[in-house]
Amino acid sequence: MTDPTPCVASYRSYRKAIGPVRRLLLHEHLPIALAILSALLTLPSLSKGLVTDDLIHRAKLLTLPLPEVLRKLFIFVDRDNGAQLLDLGAGPWWSVKGLQIAFFRPVTALTHWLDYRLWPDSPALMHAHSVIWYGAVCALAALFYRRVMGHVWVAGLAAFLFAVDDAHAMPVVWLANRNALLALFFGLLSLMAHDQWRRKGRWAGALLSIPCLALTVLSAEIGVAVGAYLLAYAFFLEDGSWRRRLVGLLPLAAVLGTWWFIYRYMGYGVWGSGYYIDPGREPLRFAIAVAERGPILLWGQLAWISPIPYSMLSASARHIFWAAGLLTILSIGLILIPLVRRDRVARFWAMGMVLAVVPICAKAATDGATLVFVGLGAMGLVAQFIGGLLDESAWLSADRAWRAVAWTLCILLMGLHIFRAPIQLVVAATISDPAGVAVERFTNIGSLLHGARRDVVIVNAPSSVSFFYLQGARDPGDESVPAHIRTLAPGYSPIEMTRLDSRTVAVRPQNGYFAPPGGGERQDSLPPFHFMYAIERMETLSRSEALPTTLGERIDLTGMSVEMTATTRDGRLAEATVRFAQPLDDSALVWLRWDWNKWAYVPFRPPAVGRTVRIPGPPFFRFVDILRNYGRLEGWQEAEVSP
Repeated sequence: MTDPTPCVASYRSYRKAIGPVRRLLLHEHLPIALAILSALLTLPSLSKGLVTDDLIHRAKLLTLPLPEVLRKLFIFVDRDNGAQLLDLGAGPWWSVKGLQIAFFRPVTALTHWLDYRLWPDSPALMHAHSVIWYGAVCALAALFYRRVMGHVWVAGLAAFLFAVDDAHAMPVVWLANRNALLALFFGLLSLMAHDQWRRKGRWAGALLSIPCLALTVLSAEIGVAVGAYLLAYAFFLEDGSWRRRLVGLLPLAAVLGTWWFIYRYMGYGVWGSGYYIDPGREPLRFAIAVAERGPILLWGQLAWISPIPYSMLSASARHIFWAAGLLTILSIGLILIPLVRRDRVARFWAMGMVLAVVPICAKAATDGATLVFVGLGAMGLVAQFIGGLLDESAWLSADRAWRAVAWTLCILLMGLHIFRAPIQLVVAATISDPAGVAVERFTNIGSLLHGARRDVVIVNAPSSVSFFYLQGARDPGDESVPAHIRTLAPGYSPIEMTRLDSRTVAVRPQNGYFAPPGGGERQDSLPPFHFMYAIERMETLSRSEALPTTLGERIDLTGMSVEMTATTRDGRLAEATVRFAQPLDDSALVWLRWDWNKWAYVPFRPPAVGRTVRIPGPPFFRFVDILRNYGRLEGWQEAEVSP
């Protein structure tokens, strides 16, 4: 007997083909299988080694006792060490006075301390430690999806999507970002215990949820995103009166409030940086950042448009990118309305996902390293959407136009999150991080010191904040680390230097010392997409554009003083007069400039008195050339690239 219609035959063929996949996603041991799968996908990260913040951590972990490690491991710069780091040259002289970037993450610090007690000379085992944490997170996520959605194949699909999400690559492959994994691990435990308490009335769940929530925020500040899911749980998953629901949140709100009070009382937080924002100190600036960065981060999570290119765009191009991201998110939201309207679990995922974006907007949207909590809700929502279409669920709209668009989105999401994401996760775990390679290149000055601990004067540092990593991890006996580093100007635009006398120069960058306020355009003609924009914005790490310099202000450092002598029309610093304690030609000073064509430092000779020299800025399309020469740059060979 033949099938009545071709459509029925096709549907039966689909059900037959998808059957084994459903059984696999329903398997009792799926959480263990996903833990193993996630570990295998990220196993190439064992060869990553130590980069950037890892080097600063290593210096502390090898020298400080455990109590100091727990307190200071994630302090980048604060009142205690800020002046010393600035005098050494770890930060540029134009860094804001009182700059603070200090985080309190004792739980994560303890795991790094264990690494250096057990295998201090084996970065591979340290990375294996992070891989194990990721496997544990994926197993817990699978259990959490089943707890919320029931033991259905869609819960297994959500767990699979979460485990292979390439947005999780950074927390796994970068040791210093392990804190995100630990925060999510304890956050999931807290959510599961809270569900046990509120749904089944078991007080053991309440007693477990509270300390797990404390461990979450003591692992990383983004752990406050757990509050997004706790609030969404009270709104959509918990039964009973609103009074009962709010009472259930009080103990957890007390934990977060107590943590925040102690955190601030102990002096942790951020101030003066344009790269980080402290919501408590700058609520208006934070609100603006949420409006700017939120759509970009959600777009990156749902539709795999990475936030990284956003940082490499000009001001006008960023506006277009932001508008495209907002339009995409709103379009996806419109398509999901039938699901969210009919299914309270979908509303839980949607609300948790959107609210979890808010705290991570405190950091510049340059990568997806902080998307772990956002991804928890996003993958649950995506899985329900895909599963509903495949199963012809009751929530589907009968409108043909909607169905056509919904199926198009479904196929796109399946391609991105089921097939592309695992490949991209392996790639991210395998290749070297371009940012880490660039930082190493930007701080590679040891070979030019000729074995003497002298002061290094860099005319045009390509990234002045990169020296935080060199000086923060300095070894007093290392001859390749200079006594002091003196950066005269940022290197992301052409620079004019005039020698006023034997010890003094006037330095004038074409675009000023800081990026134009409010995302204004540069004076030169770089293309809309260029890596230099990312470097410009990274430079705000040491000084927020909301904290302008003052004309006539004077900065005194060991052997050098700087006076701010001119400003641009929009009030930014345009020129600085730099005076050294010794003549510029003294052998105690090593003069270098950055050569953008060679991607290396080269010796520099100050001009004669009364003469002016011009140091060129980056070439027009350098980003393409970086990709072409990436292998040679990584191998520390000169990359001969034409402008």
